[in-house]
Amino acid sequence: MQLEGGAFQKLFDAYLYKKYKFNNIQTLGVQTGTNKPTKGTPDSYVLTDDKKYILINYGSVSSQSAEKIRTDILSCFDDSKLSLPKEKIFVVTVLRIFTSNNSIVLWKLLMVLKLNLSE
Repeated sequence: MQLEGGAFQKLFDAYLYKKYKFNNIQTLGVQTGTNKPTKGTPDSYVLTDDKKYILINYGSVSSQSAEKIRTDILSCFDDSKLSLPKEKIFVVTVLRIFTSNNSIVLWKLLMVLKLNLSE
C-alpha cells in the first residue's frame, strides 16, 4: 500500500496527535479538502503550553535520507521562510524511505538547540 504525500502527512499528524496528545496540531502542508501536498516549511506545527514550537516536516526519499533531514532542519531556521525565535523551536522530521522492495518510515524528534547547524 502506498499513500499520496498529503495522505501520508495526515496519517502522521493523526498519529502524533494520538501518541503525544498534541491537541492543537496545525496542518499546513496539505491543500484543504485534498490529499495534495503543498510547498513550504513546516508541513505541520504544534504550539506547546510553554510557547515553544514543534515544527514537523514530512518527506519521501530513496537515498540520502541524512541530507534530507539536514535540509529540512535548516529550512526551519531560514528567516526568509520562517521567522521564529530559534530558542523556541524543536523539529520533528518524518521520512518515508523507499527501499528496493518496500518502504519503511523513519521519524525522529530532534532537539535542534543541541545540533551543530553550521553549513
